[in-house]
This record gives sequence, C-alpha cells and structure tokens, in this order.
Amino acid sequence: MKRKVFYFLKIYMGFTKRESKGFILVMPTLIILYFIPIIFQRCINNHHKQEYDQYIMEAERFFALQREAVDSTVILAPDQIPLFDPNKVDKDFLVKMGIKDPVAANWENYLKRGGLFREWEDVRKIYGLEEGFLLSIKDRMVFDTLPDKKAYKRPSSPTLAKIPFSEADSIVLQIVPGIGGVMAGRIIKFRDNVGGLHQKSQLLDVYGVEEELVEKIFDHFTFEPGISRKININTSVLTDLSQHPYISYAQAKVIVAYRDQHGPFLNSDDLLKIKIFTPEWVNNIAPYLSF
Repeated sequence: MKRKVFYFLKIYMGFTKRESKGFILVMPTLIILYFIPIIFQRCINNHHKQEYDQYIMEAERFFALQREAVDSTVILAPDQIPLFDPNKVDKDFLVKMGIKDPVAANWENYLKRGGLFREWEDVRKIYGLEEGFLLSIKDRMVFDTLPDKKAYKRPSSPTLAKIPFSEADSIVLQIVPGIGGVMAGRIIKFRDNVGGLHQKSQLLDVYGVEEELVEKIFDHFTFEPGISRKININTSVLTDLSQHPYISYAQAKVIVAYRDQHGPFLNSDDLLKIKIFTPEWVNNIAPYLSF
C-alpha cells in the first residue's frame, strides 16, 4: 500500500521519494487543521443561539411590562380634565391627560428650566405637542396672576474717551482689532521717525497697513495734524537727511549735491527743479522741511 502511494505521488504529482515521505507525514496535520474551524464554528453558533434565545425572552418580558404600564394608565377625556395651571403640572398629570410620555417630559423639563406660560398660545413652545390636542384642552387652562414683563434694557457699554493718536504707544494701540504687538510697534516707529503725521493716509506707508485698518485706528483715536520735528534741508548732512522715512539715501545724496552746487533751497518748490523728484513726493515731504 505504501509503495502504491509513493508510486502515485511520483507519477501524478512529480514528487521524489523524500518529498513523498514528507507529504504523507504532513497530510494528517492538514486534515486536522481543515476540520478545526468547522468544529469551532459549530460550537460558537450553539453558544450564540443560547444568548439569542435568552435575549428574546428578556425583550418579550420587557415589552410585556410596558404594555401593562400603558394599560394601567387612565387617560382622561378632554371634558374630564380638571382646570389646571400649565405652569404647575408634572409629568404624571400630563400623561393622564393623554399627552405622550416624551412630550410630557419636554413640558416638565421646560418648567424646570424656568420656562413660563402666560397664555395658552405659549404652550405651543412644547416640542411634539399636537395642535389639535392643544385646542381641545385650552379651555381647561387657568393662569395665576403673573407679573408683567418688564422691558429689559441692555446696559450700555462703557465708552472710552478717545485719546489723540499722537499720544498713543504700542501697548495702547493694540486695543484696535487686527493690530498685534508687531504691527503696533511698526506703526509707532513710523510715526515717531517721520516726525508726526499731517494726514491719516500716511499710515498706508507702513508695511502691512491697509485702508480698512486705518479706519479702525481712527475709530479709537482722534487725529490732529501735527509735525513734532522738522529737518533743515539747508544745514542737515547726508546721514541726517537719509534717516527720514521719506528720504532715501540716494535722494539725500542728490539733495546735498544740488545744494552744494546751486546754494540753499528757498522753499519746497525748489526741490522740483531736481528732475527725479515728483510733485507727489515733494508735497509729502514738504511739511517736514525747514529752510
């Protein structure tokens, strides 16, 4: 018999004698492994069936108790409902009137949270209450004398007195929505370096500032044009001129060179004689110059 098996494996499976021996040794193990899941699954199914049967029994017992509870509840007809104050009822009374349990719970919770009915129409606030049922019981409702509603007057927010923008520091400036510490420091540094502002729009020259932010700033601060420091264009040296935010180093060199060649400037219009300077630039820098 053994030789026949080896012969079969060699002819039909192409196994060597050594492979055939290994196959014969492994085959019983494979058969056992094949049937283990089947046997295990049957055991599990039997266990689950017992749990399922127990669950069905518990569910039937629960619903039977619920049916008994419902059957034992006496529902009053609308004409049998006594006069009642909707603000002084509990869940049990509401259920006896014929209101569904969840709706009765909503009603009770509304009263516990401080809710108040002043007239029968207010009872419509109760979620789930049917309109037809409400109309059938509205004549059974009575309301104790309730205090009149007092008009609620919202307390006025304290208004802060505006201070001049020229007096604001980087801390105070942060009361403006949208301005943080970095932006506030940048704005104050520009204001101080330029020597004060002669118009609000100059803040647009600060990196990151847009028109909307300028409007917010002057919602919180007053603005008065004022120049606190001027530059004498005829006596200032190159480094002093170039430190002003509106004068670049190259522009300062041109000013000094022109002044050395043609003499002192008499007024801001003399700057227009220098071809690289535009009227817009001259008008912007003129309030900061002295002659």
